[in-house]
Amino acid sequence: MIRRLVRKVLVTAALWLVGPMAAVYAHSFILPDRTGVYEESTGPTFALAGQGPYVYQPPQDVGTLHRFEIGSVGSFGAPEPRRWYGFGPTEGAPRPVVVLLHGAGRNGAAMIDMWQDLAKRQDIILVAPDARSTRWSLVTDGPMFLGALLKEAAALHPLDADRIFLAGHSDGGAHAMRIANLGGGPFSAVVTHSGHSNPIRMIPALSPVPVHSFVGDADVAFTVDSSRTALEHLARAGHPTSLTVIPDHNHWYYGIGKSLAPLMWQRLTSTEGARPEPANAPDQLVQRAAPDRSDRSDRAAGAKWVRVPQSD
Repeated sequence: MIRRLVRKVLVTAALWLVGPMAAVYAHSFILPDRTGVYEESTGPTFALAGQGPYVYQPPQDVGTLHRFEIGSVGSFGAPEPRRWYGFGPTEGAPRPVVVLLHGAGRNGAAMIDMWQDLAKRQDIILVAPDARSTRWSLVTDGPMFLGALLKEAAALHPLDADRIFLAGHSDGGAHAMRIANLGGGPFSAVVTHSGHSNPIRMIPALSPVPVHSFVGDADVAFTVDSSRTALEHLARAGHPTSLTVIPDHNHWYYGIGKSLAPLMWQRLTSTEGARPEPANAPDQLVQRAAPDRSDRSDRAAGAKWVRVPQSD
């Protein structure tokens, strides 16, 4: 009896771990016409791309803090209060909206700070929720939560329901990629900075949402190799994907976030003919020759995953 139970548990665990990955490869083999395209390019070099100070606090007056209640997890207990930050017009014609998912240990205000300059220029709305915990969870922060969040935001901002995008940094990027692969939410496209989900849990695309990622070539939390593997796997699952490698850049988002936002916006809107950023380079953006990395100490050759700071 015990052996039979152990055998069932092992088989179930094996299917849970291997099943989705096997399904993706079978999907790309049996239905190659439904396989997405993977593209890779090298992006521009940013000032402060690989520098500190590694201490960051968003301004206290960034965005507008809102609170709302959502049903409790698993329908047990009282409704839970949740927080989100909004930025952008509160009246007028419907505008595009970008839902921003913060990195581990941060909050929505940090993402609003990185995107607000772009939002002003492009006349778009930003919606940045706080995770229930320090990290994002499909159980408490999944498609149902994001749907409730957008309903709340639509009561305050004129959202264009046909132009809703999802962006995330680090753990928020990994969560955004999981949401995209599950087809959770009305998102037209997804973009991430230094964050991707585990290929083992990816499934054939329920909705072939384009997924675009940016990663630094010196990032040891989410490396170029691991990002490439994840995006190639997503492409096999049916998603159009792209990877932009940023020279001389590590995991630190807050040194380049404001200058990177226009490029992320271009990727999000690249397939819909939306208004692009002006051709001239944004502030803090510089082009320079590939740096000498012979003395780099923060690269981990072949590293796939490392523990990132509590606040990333």
